[in-house]
Amino acid sequence: MIVFNGCSFVEQSHLEMESLDWKSLYWPALIATEHVNLAQSGASNTRIWRTTIDHIHSGGDCTELYIGWTNIGREELPTANGDILNCLPFSATLNSADAAKDNDLYISATELHKHWYKHHHNDWLSYERLLDYILTIQDACAVRNIECWMFNSWDTNKLRIPRQLLTQNFNVLNDRLPWRWKKDLERVENKIQNINFDKWIWSPNTHLLEWADSNNLEREPNGHPALSAQRSIADYILQQTRG
Repeated sequence: MIVFNGCSFVEQSHLEMESLDWKSLYWPALIATEHVNLAQSGASNTRIWRTTIDHIHSGGDCTELYIGWTNIGREELPTANGDILNCLPFSATLNSADAAKDNDLYISATELHKHWYKHHHNDWLSYERLLDYILTIQDACAVRNIECWMFNSWDTNKLRIPRQLLTQNFNVLNDRLPWRWKKDLERVENKIQNINFDKWIWSPNTHLLEWADSNNLEREPNGHPALSAQRSIADYILQQTRG
């Protein structure tokens, strides 16, 4: 079974505005009629990693995997009632529709969202977690002979240039001795060297949306590739993965 995961650029429910039959017309279905799509609109890289590992380790059928990573500014947070808050820098949603009323939360979704970005989010740490997510999925697939393909959906996250995120590193922010942040940078660069970029559909220096724009593919009103772009995306992915 071919499995897909990512954010809205993989989930693609926005296509419902163009066709009620979108699930048979979006690019994952054009790659494999029978497939599993774990993606969720607004998903964070944490969710992408968590649900992928859960699928693999819980016995889910998976012979080939496609992962579209999203922006490191997103995160998912646990709540005391067992729900999960999906955080984007400017909005947040709970997984459970019932909990959306905040009746069961000791702190409202809005307050938790604001608290997270004010007191906890850090781009350097989120970036390093993304590297860990990539490597753990890559390794989990390797030991199970799962063909694994990855790409950036709409943001490169400066994946191969961590130095550009150093301003958010603890040792830089707190004016520690240079050898400390240099050691952090070296550790991260060693992780990057272990990523198999030969199995990336688009170069890690670009992303799906940038490629779509450079090929003059149409966008829908919310900025995602439109229904008319789906065949071109599928054909390119098949060309890169099947030869």
